[in-house]
Parts: sequence; structure tokens; C-alpha cells
Amino acid sequence: MVEKTLSATNFSADQQIVDKRTGKTFSLNEFLSRKASISQFSRKFLLEVAGELADPKQASEDFEVWDLIKTYGNPYDVQTFCDRLMPLLPRLYSIASSPKMFPDEIHLVVAEFEYETLGEARSGICTRYLCEIAPLNEPAIPIYVHPHKGFTTPKEPSTPIILVGPGTGVAPFRGFMQERYLQNAKNNWLFFGEWTHTKEFFYQKEWENYVQQGFLKLDTAFSRDQPEKVYVQNRLIEKGAEVMTWLENGAIFYVCGDAKHMARDVDDALHQIIQDHSTHHPGEYVKAMKSAGRYLKDVY
Repeated sequence: MVEKTLSATNFSADQQIVDKRTGKTFSLNEFLSRKASISQFSRKFLLEVAGELADPKQASEDFEVWDLIKTYGNPYDVQTFCDRLMPLLPRLYSIASSPKMFPDEIHLVVAEFEYETLGEARSGICTRYLCEIAPLNEPAIPIYVHPHKGFTTPKEPSTPIILVGPGTGVAPFRGFMQERYLQNAKNNWLFFGEWTHTKEFFYQKEWENYVQQGFLKLDTAFSRDQPEKVYVQNRLIEKGAEVMTWLENGAIFYVCGDAKHMARDVDDALHQIIQDHSTHHPGEYVKAMKSAGRYLKDVY
């Protein structure tokens, strides 16, 4: 992408520019590689490059910096171009391991994101870097810890937990289970969903090992393994009576993953379960769960 951006702008990779945010000097190649976002751009950038478009939101979704410039031309000198680029933002990943089980390691669950727009194959900037480009066994990736806001295992190991983590949303729950395993805490129930059992059953052997040892109750939903789509919210509703029993026994309900669709669907399922299997008012019950720290989300 850096090479495509340099080609589209007709700038030289070794030109020196100043990062307006820090005042530090970089070569253009280094700045585009490590400091600037070249997959996304601001509305101001779009207007200055392409002018008024009928659907600027769609253009923002379809184009990256390089092919926007290639299509509409480059109105900038090199310093102004760099000043107009948005900063490369950090990507947040849930830690998928317990420091008690792996004291010198941090495990992540990374699914490379690939898609196509305007006939061009695209990929997620960070996922592709981690999966294909980053050098092995070198300290090349800058990281920092972004503290959680209560999204962690309960202080009391005997507290039951219900974990809803489809796709890469299962990441923190792997760390949770490692922690709970070392605490000999057995009241754990995981709802995991993905496309297929054969290709996307992340950590299958680990989950099945916990099940065999009596540490985990597991329900799965593989949406593409049968004609009708089945998701984690469907499994929750199927097991609604038992889920309600766990909640009445003080279980903490955790949800991790897609905020736009999955988390909302799971929330609807939770309300339906309370409606169908208790005498409580669903809205009031869920509100009380949240107030008590018993309904926790890590969604994105």
C-alpha cells in the first residue's frame, strides 16, 4: 500500500517531511509505513481531492488513499499531503491467555480481514501485517496495555460465568478459562459460533479438554454447516430455561465480539429468555444485572 501510495502521488520515498503532531522528521516512506493512515481518510481530504461527490460515505468505504489520488489526481505538495493524512491508530486486541499460565507470553486471536471494492483486493491493515508481514522473533511491533473496565473473571471462583464469544470474540474467554482452570473453578459455560466446524472452531481441542475434565459446558453454533443459519443467540434461546437458572444462581453474563449485530442480537435473546423463563420484567432484570456488574460487554 505504501508503494501504491508513492506511485499514485508521484512522490519520492526518501523525501523528508515533518510530522505535524510531533514535530519529528521522517522519510516519506517511514511516515507512510508507521505513522499515517493510508487506508482511510478524512472528509476534508476527500473533498480536496475529489470535490463534491454524490455519495461521499460510499467513496470513503470504497477507496483507500492511493486509488482516490490515482482516480482524481493529487492536489498537494508532499508536506501538505502528509499533513492531511489521519494518524495510524492503534488496534485493540483482547489478550487470549492468562499470565498465570503463560507468564512470559501474550496470545492473540487474529483473523486476517480480506475484502474487495472497486475491483481491488483489500485487506485489514493490522491483521495482514501481523499474519503475513511482521518479522518473527524481532521486537518490531509497538504495543501497550489498554486497561479493561471490569471485563475480567469474578473475584470469587465459585461464581458461575456464561461466556458468549463468537468468532475472534472468543479471545478473552480463552484467558478466562485458563485462569479459572488454575483456580479449579468449574461453573463455566461457553457459547461459541463461527461459519464452519472444520475451519473456524478456534481452540477446539482446548475447549473439548475442559469439557472432558468437567470445567466447561460448551454450546456451539456453526452458521454455514446446515441450510438454515444458526447463531449463538439461537443456542442461547434453545437453552433458555437453563440459562435462566444459571442467572438466578448469580452467573455473570459476558459478551465479546461484534457490536453492530451480534451483541444486539444476544441482548435481544437475553431479554427473551428472561421473559419466557421467569416472572421478572426483562428490562428491569437486565438493568439490575448491569448495575451489579453481572452483564459485561467487550464489543467493537
